[in-house]
Amino acid sequence: MQKKSNVSMWMENLPFDWSAFYSQAKILTLEKHQTLFDQEEEINQLYVVIEGRIRLSITNKLGEEKAIMIIGKNGIVGDLGLYATNTYLTSAIPVTACKALSFPTATFQQLLKEYPPLLPFYLLNLDKKFQIMTSQIVELSYQSARFRVLQLLIQLAETYGVEEENGIRISIRFTQQEMANVAGASRVTVAQVFQLLREEKILFKENGYILLSSLDILERLQEKWK
Repeated sequence: MQKKSNVSMWMENLPFDWSAFYSQAKILTLEKHQTLFDQEEEINQLYVVIEGRIRLSITNKLGEEKAIMIIGKNGIVGDLGLYATNTYLTSAIPVTACKALSFPTATFQQLLKEYPPLLPFYLLNLDKKFQIMTSQIVELSYQSARFRVLQLLIQLAETYGVEEENGIRISIRFTQQEMANVAGASRVTVAQVFQLLREEKILFKENGYILLSSLDILERLQEKWK
């Protein structure tokens, strides 16, 4: 049986060149944690990430937030809900300093009609988002919180990992609370998992970065924590 591919919550370095559209958009500079838009606001702008990363999340009536994906370079932000409700289905907050293109909704929709290569990329973008969300439904329904924390570490290593002599260094920094928000777990659970991995000499922290000794070990541990 073919091994199931790991669906990453990080959409990074998508294959599209936006340079032809710069003249039809504004270039925004965003600070980390600066709200781009809130869930259920009317959609009036769509965004494309040029540099940095933006977190999409949903919030329930109790004010509890669940991050659903992280959009990186060349990814589209604000399109979920564009044709169904015309309201943003998520909130969007940069997790790093960012640069983004900002398109009025009508302009972006017109570009989809007039520029043939854009439509297949837009559909690819939607397919990837749908794949991420369905994968999360499965994990939240059937997998433990500890399993999900390990899954995110593996995804981070596969997306941002740099091979070094002692293992794989994840080349972006993140806090345990940020990990908890993305995993749909408590910060206490994340701290417990990290402590166990440190005791087993699987996870190390050097200069603020996570170093993993082996992804194979993490995957075997996942099987025990389902």
